[in-house]
Amino acid sequence: SEDLSPFYLIDKQHTVGADYEPKNLVHLEKNDLFAINKNNLSLRPESFEALKVLAQAAKNDGITLTVSSTYRSYEYQKNLFAYWVKVDGLEEAERESAREGTSQHQLGMALDFAPVDDAFADTVPGQWVYKNAAKYGWSLSFPHGYEDITGYRWESWHFRYIGVEACEFQKKWFGDVQQFMMEFLDAWEDKL
Repeated sequence: SEDLSPFYLIDKQHTVGADYEPKNLVHLEKNDLFAINKNNLSLRPESFEALKVLAQAAKNDGITLTVSSTYRSYEYQKNLFAYWVKVDGLEEAERESAREGTSQHQLGMALDFAPVDDAFADTVPGQWVYKNAAKYGWSLSFPHGYEDITGYRWESWHFRYIGVEACEFQKKWFGDVQQFMMEFLDAWEDKL
């Protein structure tokens, strides 16, 4: 079976099964372009290539990006959600962690930069990513003030690779809100 489209709508209503794993996941190794803070990180080839381009651009501006989370299996996400329920309670966990089968991370096209907290937005790398990510095809998934739309509170650190063209399209027609564009594409897929 094929990998899912880079524009696959995955959210609290649109899910993937326990058996879905992208085909040719590329393992992230320690390297000179960006830092990693875990050993079990991997991405789909196109998002891995795009990460290298993004990281090189940041490097050129004297900034090293740190990647904290990438592909997560259904099972991993299930355990992670359960962990956050234990720590924060169900209501809070629902705002900041995805249930299994509903996470963009399972697509292998999304990543979390470090630090994975609101402080990321105020760091020098965070500021740089906000200004520049879209030029390299990376889109902020859960923007500020859209929790009622996305189902998640603001996650300044979570970006999904959709490509440069889609980032421009999203900005021009969808107020730069990824969820609006993904829902539109999903709704129109059958009609095209």
